[in-house]
Amino acid sequence: MKYHYQKIYKLITTILCCFLFSFSAIAGQKINLLHPLSKNLYLIQSQDNNEFDDIATLRFATKEFYNKNYPSARIHFQRYIQRMLDSGLQLNAANAYMLLGELERHDKKFKDSERYYIKALEIFDSFSEFKRIGEVLLGIAVVTSNQEKYQEAFNYITRAEEILKASGTKKDIAFVYNIKYAILQ
Repeated sequence: MKYHYQKIYKLITTILCCFLFSFSAIAGQKINLLHPLSKNLYLIQSQDNNEFDDIATLRFATKEFYNKNYPSARIHFQRYIQRMLDSGLQLNAANAYMLLGELERHDKKFKDSERYYIKALEIFDSFSEFKRIGEVLLGIAVVTSNQEKYQEAFNYITRAEEILKASGTKKDIAFVYNIKYAILQ
């Protein structure tokens, strides 16, 4: 069973790396983030042009996540999320909620992880960001499988598969099948 969790961990990390943060411009705002385990940084643009504070907060949170200092990373991701919500950049906040969900999953706080993924899901749903909805559902599926709720995880995977078949790429569908296979084992 431990081998399957390692496979799921690698799959979700790859998913985050490959397509969670390849955002399109919405309302003229750049909403690019970075993979939590990389050292690359992309510009975050806020409405009040105080993006350096936003970048510093996000970069520090990401560095702490990378170094497995989860309490510090948690605080800084939450600070970043609040700043994005205050600035009206809900999609940035939703993506940071996904990062926070991933952080909580790494820290084995599965209930908190699921709660953050659901917050991200609500925001993406309000913007009809179908591809992101599918990605969040994949994250929730992994978290529920970590809790050994395999039927619930399978239901989330099935929903993600339906959405990503309509709005994703072949690579997205391949991730769905890989995660489904890992959960079913």
